[in-house]
Formats: sequence, C-alpha cells, structure tokens
Amino acid sequence: MVCGPEAITAMTRHCAPSMQAIVSSIVPIDLFLLHWPVPHRRRHSRRALERILGEGRCRAIGVSNFMVHHLEGLLGHAKVPRAMN
Repeated sequence: MVCGPEAITAMTRHCAPSMQAIVSSIVPIDLFLLHWPVPHRRRHSRRALERILGEGRCRAIGVSNFMVHHLEGLLGHAKVPRAMN
C-alpha cells in the first residue's frame, strides 16, 4: 500500500477520469463525496479531495457512510470543513 504524498497524488489521479466523464474542465462538480471510510486510506483520501477542491475542480467535499469515530479521526487533519456527512 502506498502512503504519504504519493498516495494523495495517486488517488487524485485516479479520480481524474471519473471527473472528466462527468463534466468538462470548465464546470466544477458541485459536491464530491468519499462514499466509504476505507481503512488506512481515509486521511489520504481526504487530502486528495482537498486538493481537488483547491484546484477548483469541485465546489464542496464531504463524506458518506462515515461513523463518528471516522470523522473524529479526520478532524485534526482536515484543512477544509466537510460540506456533508
């Protein structure tokens, strides 16, 4: 398993084809969600979403199917507040 900055870059790159299939490069996605709290990848996945948000490729980020302890584990590392859970 890849960890650290390489994992964030890989996850961001992995999202690119899906994002291109959804919208053109001119229109950002309204809300980009992490659908499931994958063990050992939550923090890197969150950072990848923050990067996508920072690049203007989406308007908001959030999570789905996360429990309280999953969210608490991300609180100290999140740079951007989530828009939805």
